[in-house]
Amino acid sequence: MKALFLSTALVVYNIAVSLLPTKAHSFAYVPLNVLAAAILLLWARRVATLSPAQLGFTPGYSSITSATWGIGIGLAIGLPILLVLLLFRSHLPLHSLEAFTSTGIPDLLWRIIIWVPFGTVMLEETAFRGVLFAVVEQDSGLQRALILSSVAFALWHIGVVIRGLATGNLGPQSAILAFLAISIVTFIAGLGLAFVRVRTSSLVGPMVIHWVVNSLVTLALWQP
Repeated sequence: MKALFLSTALVVYNIAVSLLPTKAHSFAYVPLNVLAAAILLLWARRVATLSPAQLGFTPGYSSITSATWGIGIGLAIGLPILLVLLLFRSHLPLHSLEAFTSTGIPDLLWRIIIWVPFGTVMLEETAFRGVLFAVVEQDSGLQRALILSSVAFALWHIGVVIRGLATGNLGPQSAILAFLAISIVTFIAGLGLAFVRVRTSSLVGPMVIHWVVNSLVTLALWQP
């Protein structure tokens, strides 16, 4: 029941944020998501009574090992994506990729240093590989935690599609195809990130992977 409530609340929250007007979304995205991550952690500690270790916040050697995994895997995944995007950049609908597209060096640095790690990675990893994963694992075991956290992570990205529809960047048919493609990719990505979280007993690795890959995608779509 806690997992269902949490998953639904996360998806509804992301849809609501995605429906904000463009200027409000750009201004509020980072602070809102930082606040949401803090509320999630408070709920996990006070209501779900989960320990820092259960949430993936382990100090010392585990975090260092996890970060090392994160850098290696992030570069192994992100660099080929960067190369492909650069090669086929002229064929990409950049107007539909506002979440990643940046213009000018200040905007690029803002996105890589602030927007991606604090606006995107912190909340998504805390929510799906941290709190939701721990809740499901505690109630139903590791296997279900891997699957359900990844399914919820895929559904979370419906917000990206809804934002594309709201801003006029996507038509209905394109939106359906985009949602299916994003759902499959993010489900697989969620499984991989959850595996690293389990393998290293830390949330640091998934956070680093997520940050490296998203930052490299942002770099590839940068418009000087």
